Amino acid sequence: MIIGALAALASFDWTGLLGASLIGILGLYLIPMRRLTIKQEMKDRINKTRIDLTEQLQKHFSYELDLNERKMRELIMPYSRFVQDEEEKLKKTIEQIETIRKQIKQLKLDIQISLSQKEKKG
Repeated sequence: MIIGALAALASFDWTGLLGASLIGILGLYLIPMRRLTIKQEMKDRINKTRIDLTEQLQKHFSYELDLNERKMRELIMPYSRFVQDEEEKLKKTIEQIETIRKQIKQLKLDIQISLSQKEKKG
């Protein structure tokens, strides 16, 4: 409103000094305001770019991490199977050994009983 009144007053000034002064004053006011606006817009753009970049880096990092984890699991899988198979073989062998130990113990017992019965007879 004030600017409109000054602009109307400047139009009646035939020397142009008032108009030039008005333009100068407006320039001194508008340029810093525009500069502040541009600075804020630039900060906003930089922040948005920073956020977007961070998100993209996190996505890419997660993707690469998952991919490498899958590759490692695929590479280890044959060895894991081998270890599982060997564990099963070992368990079976331990069971067989335990069975044989029981049989040996029973045989020893049977021999002792047999010998003690022969001593009693003879």
